[in-house]
Amino acid sequence: MNVAPEARAAPVETQAARPAGTVVYVLGFVPTYVDQELRALRARGVSVRTVLPAPWPRAALWDTITGADHGATARGVPDFHAWLSRPATSLAAPALRVLARARTPRARVAQALVSALRAGTVRPLLAAAMLAEHLHGQSVARVHSHFATDPAAVGAELADLLGVPFGLTTHAHDIFAPRDPTRLRRLLARADRVIAISEFNRAHLGRVGGPALAEKVRVLHLGVDVRALPRWAPTAEPFTIACTASGLGEKKGVAVLLEACRMLAARGLRFACEICGSDPTGERLTALRREVADRGLGSFVRLPGSLPWQEAQARVARAGVFVHPSRLE
Repeated sequence: MNVAPEARAAPVETQAARPAGTVVYVLGFVPTYVDQELRALRARGVSVRTVLPAPWPRAALWDTITGADHGATARGVPDFHAWLSRPATSLAAPALRVLARARTPRARVAQALVSALRAGTVRPLLAAAMLAEHLHGQSVARVHSHFATDPAAVGAELADLLGVPFGLTTHAHDIFAPRDPTRLRRLLARADRVIAISEFNRAHLGRVGGPALAEKVRVLHLGVDVRALPRWAPTAEPFTIACTASGLGEKKGVAVLLEACRMLAARGLRFACEICGSDPTGERLTALRREVADRGLGSFVRLPGSLPWQEAQARVARAGVFVHPSRLE
């Protein structure tokens, strides 16, 4: 969702609980709600460092939306994402080199390696070892990740190597349709602080991890500062429909909206529909623009691509109706 800047309560209880060192966020990308969380933490005086893989399209897409340059933090950082996709047979020699030069105490490295071998998490461990080397000299208080996916697996291993706590914010597909359910349970158990974005999600996590997990899950809603929202002032002519479809995936229901627009046009209604969003590579955006043209909807439907959240908010405020036609994939 790229409409509103979500003012998130940070994973810090109070000002008095401010960590003494840096909170390292290991992420795959920085959507608006995470960007706002980072800003809120810094406003509280918390030292925050974001760590992302080497620049890649998804991170760049969200930088466009947030207006930040989180991709800059990836420059010079070891590309841990590439390590996660390397064939196992190619890892032995570089693995030994990475672990041999690790500045983490040898006993901790050995313990982490044994645990990784048992759990099948050697790749995330090696990626974490590279990050630990990159972060050498910084006083790290804790590691935090959003989404129980690959970056979180690296973040958990990094926390083990550094001997600091690990926290995790869960969201949607990462807990309801996890690619690796075993990894999800392992990450939930490893984290000393698990955050859910709704009571519904919290209840689901309780079913996944049992009563012990349910007790340590906190709910922090993805809030919106309504005072900062532009006033609704719809344009008189033509009637305007606004939709924010983020990455334009099937679950956003763009196909449903286009069919509805075709039906409205067939009835002779005069309207304008804007569908904001884009996929990281632009392939879906291009395909949808082609579909709009093929359906003869070019004079009714526009797909401007990804917009800064301020501009997306302004367009929604000018629309007569806002549509979010999400659907099950």
